[in-house]
Amino acid sequence: MSFPLLRLPFFALDEIVQNLSEEQKLTLAKTSQRVKRLVSKHTKSNSIRIFSYDERFLAYTFYDDQKSDRKEQSSLPDSSMICRREVPEFRETLDFLLEIYRIKNVSIRMIEYPVIRGIIILEYCVSKNLKIESVWGSVFSKKDEMLERFLIASKDATELTIRGIIISPPYSFDHFHLFRMDRFEIGYAPWITVEQVLALRNCKRVDMGYVQFNASDITRILLEWLENPGELMELRMSFDIQMTIEEVVEGLRAVRSQESNEGNPKYWLTGNNGVQFPAMMERDRIILMKRET
Repeated sequence: MSFPLLRLPFFALDEIVQNLSEEQKLTLAKTSQRVKRLVSKHTKSNSIRIFSYDERFLAYTFYDDQKSDRKEQSSLPDSSMICRREVPEFRETLDFLLEIYRIKNVSIRMIEYPVIRGIIILEYCVSKNLKIESVWGSVFSKKDEMLERFLIASKDATELTIRGIIISPPYSFDHFHLFRMDRFEIGYAPWITVEQVLALRNCKRVDMGYVQFNASDITRILLEWLENPGELMELRMSFDIQMTIEEVVEGLRAVRSQESNEGNPKYWLTGNNGVQFPAMMERDRIILMKRET
């Protein structure tokens, strides 16, 4: 005996759909176009996370009332898995998910090498005008088309984290001025230049690991930041060489604060618009510069 699902009152139908598992919703939606529209209508608009690894495309869903922080992006989420497919099938799968879930934003994590499959998925999401919430990339070790494609496709993400780009300098990527992220982090970036760091002034927080700068390079960055900070609120960089904060702020009319960070002195600098910037060595060989709000 069949169950007259489509004849149920709106609120009864809504209650049923809300209590279905994600797998059950997708199975039900495949039965007909009418049922698919019905399931979509009674499914909350939400976000998905996409994981690309070992030739597989995994998608997880979580709703707006479920918190999603940065740390969670680098591990498998506790939210509901809604599909698991071979990577070549992802376009059809993602299109289907877009119809059902009315996806608000996408987070993508690439757990594989080579990363071409993850980049293709990212580019497809961008082509669908989906909001890219966060992108997590592993290690890149070649100055090739894939690295440039990855960076260009990620430029509108709210957050971008890359474990490392292990290439020999220089790397002439000239599009960092297009990045407008809340947070941009590269764990290993010895190739990055002063000009490239300055081009990131439209990001709010920038974190670069193992940069090959000396004290005069940092002084130049500070000077430029004081003149035109853009949107940048915080810049953190770690180094291979030893330097002191006094070497960095020499000649910048910096005022030493009475405060300190674990014994490391803090200096205050004032920008052209009167906004103050503290600069300090956060830990050994890590400098932190922030803009006061």
